[in-house]
Amino acid sequence: MWFIIDDIEGFVESTRVLVYNMFGEEEKNIDDIDLEISNLDSESLTEINRCLTQEESKSIVMDYVKKSKTNEHYTISTDRYMKFIESLNSRLVSNILSKLSSDGHLESAFDEESNDFIFWTKSDEQDKNNTEN
Repeated sequence: MWFIIDDIEGFVESTRVLVYNMFGEEEKNIDDIDLEISNLDSESLTEINRCLTQEESKSIVMDYVKKSKTNEHYTISTDRYMKFIESLNSRLVSNILSKLSSDGHLESAFDEESNDFIFWTKSDEQDKNNTEN
């Protein structure tokens, strides 16, 4: 199944709000999911704009949509939309981990064996030393 997207900005915004609102939720009724950014409280709005920006999300969606021949709209398949959602979720997690690391709440290192970054929490002693300095 394919969908036509007339408003790419609105589509991206609604999808990133979906990903943000579903983050950490195991079971949530689809009818309870709010896609409107205007319904976020100020703290949530600040957090979503820090962790998953509109521009970053728009850049990601371009890998999944196709522009019409007339350049009037975009199209996306159901499968590609699910992959877009997964990509946004991965970026959200990555940005949160990066922020926690830069704020000193997590330690991180690159593991050559897994070819990826690994993260771990600081010990209480490390946290104590950081707050004293």
